[in-house]
Amino acid sequence: MFSVIDLKRWKNWNRSNNLQLVRIPEGHEDGDIVKFIGCILKSVLGGDDATKLPDIESAHQAPIPWPNPGDKPRTILVWFLCSSNRELVLQAARSKGELIWEGNEL
Repeated sequence: MFSVIDLKRWKNWNRSNNLQLVRIPEGHEDGDIVKFIGCILKSVLGGDDATKLPDIESAHQAPIPWPNPGDKPRTILVWFLCSSNRELVLQAARSKGELIWEGNEL
């Protein structure tokens, strides 16, 4: 049986693979959000080689109602296969500075 400390440790470890993407306009994902996020990361962070991109296990938009026109878009939650992949994306984003995708600052 798990103790409360073990459960908290597991939850924190599980979150270490997550990344939140904000300010990505609604409706561009065309049904496959994991592929869509891969394309965004490739175009924003640079690099033509798809093998350099970390593996994304799943992704979904925040479970809130569709925003009205002019409101902020929903947050996209990305779960990488391992936390080191997440760290690679964060390092690349920090080194690049400002991230722009199709005229939108991410």
